[in-house]
Amino acid sequence: MFQKKQTQFLNSFEHLDLGPLLVHSDAMKTIPLIKISPSKEAILNGHIELLHKIVPSEDLLIPTFSYQFPKTRLFDLDNTPSEVGHISEFYLNNFKTWRSNDPMFSISGTGRSLATETEVQSPFDNQSVFANLVKSNGYILFYGAEFSSATIIHHVEYKVGVKYRYWKKFEGLRQHGEISKKVILNSHFRPMNMYLEYDWPRLTSDLFEEKILNQHFFSVIGCNAKNLIDFWLSKLKDDALYLLNDESRNWVEPMLEKLGRGFIKTDFEEV
Repeated sequence: MFQKKQTQFLNSFEHLDLGPLLVHSDAMKTIPLIKISPSKEAILNGHIELLHKIVPSEDLLIPTFSYQFPKTRLFDLDNTPSEVGHISEFYLNNFKTWRSNDPMFSISGTGRSLATETEVQSPFDNQSVFANLVKSNGYILFYGAEFSSATIIHHVEYKVGVKYRYWKKFEGLRQHGEISKKVILNSHFRPMNMYLEYDWPRLTSDLFEEKILNQHFFSVIGCNAKNLIDFWLSKLKDDALYLLNDESRNWVEPMLEKLGRGFIKTDFEEV
C-alpha cells in the first residue's frame, strides 16, 4: 500500500524545477509514505531513501539545528546533536559529509555546502544558507513538519530590517576534531520574556491562495524559496508587521510608535 502512496508523492514533484532541497521533517507524520518496519533505523533509512528519490543526494539539505550555544558557548561539529527531530539526527550521524559552521542553525549535506564559513556567523543574512537557497532556485519541503518550522522567515525579516527583533552577539568556540576556533553568533532575537509569534494559519492560507505552497501529501507541503521570499517581501512593504499574529501586534505596534524606533536589547534586558 505504501508503494502507491510513495509513487503519487514522487509524481507531485514532476512538474517542478528543483534546485537544492531543504527539508524540515517529522518522521511520524510521514510514516504512510515508507515501508513499515519494527526497526527504528530501517524506518529512518526509508525516509532518507525517499528524499533521495526527489533530488540527487548531493542536493539534499537537512537542518541540524541546536539551540544550546548561547548557554554553553560551544558548538562541536562532530558531537553536538541535532534538536530538530529523528530524521535530522539520523542523517547527521549516518549520511552527512559536511555540517555548516553556524553554532545554532547548522545545515548538513553531502554535496557542496551553501554555507559561507566565517568567524562571525549571522544565520539569516545575505551570505547565509537561506539566502543561497533562494539564489540557487532552492525548494523548501515540510516533510511532516508544520509550516511554522519555516526558519527562512528570519531571512526575510533580516532583508527588511524588522523593528520588533533586536541584535545580540554570543562568542564561543567551534570544535572540529581536535581543532578549536573562535566563533561569534550575531543574530536578531525576539524580545526576551515577551510574547511574539507569527500568524502561521493566515500565512499558510495566503500562500496557498497565491499558489506558492504546493500540497504533496496530506502531511507534506513545499514551496520554491525565492517565490516565498518575494511574496513576503511584497507584503512587508505594505505592512511591516504582516507576519505577526494579532496578540503580538497588539503590543508591538504601540510600543514601536511610542519609541519612534526599532527595539534594542536594553528595552527588554539588563546590560
